[in-house]
Amino acid sequence: MKQINTIFMGNPEFCLPALEEIKKSESINLVLICAGPDRKAGRGQKTKSPATIQFAKKNNTKFVQSENINKSEEFIQFCDNTKIDLIIVFAFSNFLGSRILNLPRIGCFNIHTSLLPKYRGSSPIHFSLLNDDKETGVCIQKMVKNMDAGDILLSEKLRIDKNDNYQILSEKFKKI
Repeated sequence: MKQINTIFMGNPEFCLPALEEIKKSESINLVLICAGPDRKAGRGQKTKSPATIQFAKKNNTKFVQSENINKSEEFIQFCDNTKIDLIIVFAFSNFLGSRILNLPRIGCFNIHTSLLPKYRGSSPIHFSLLNDDKETGVCIQKMVKNMDAGDILLSEKLRIDKNDNYQILSEKFKKI
């Protein structure tokens, strides 16, 4: 079976369960992880890599860090030299331009933590809680030029309990 050459784009620890599943899939060849640059964090303001980059280093996976992936020469050069089949985006800090969206053979797909079209854009978990929603969910969406506007391929609902906060709800999302 030919493996699917896949790029994962994401930053926080929150997306590590999805990245771990992608990495261990027999049908996927994870060729690159993309994330933002290292940033100062914590009380000591020590420079720290995004969780996905720490994962890449631990798993000997090639990675690229960029403030704007659309302008990253390292990323563009890598893609030009590699036949990319699929890009998976989850909690990534960049809006992808047309060149990147059109790059992979299969396409670019976003893992989004709301039942789209509700709460497009960033912070969907926060908005679900702020608006006292009773349910939310995860959508897998084909990416297009407009933010969170592509076709939804898969969705799974998730109940929000009255005592749920961001941390509890985030843990629930990690499980699905």
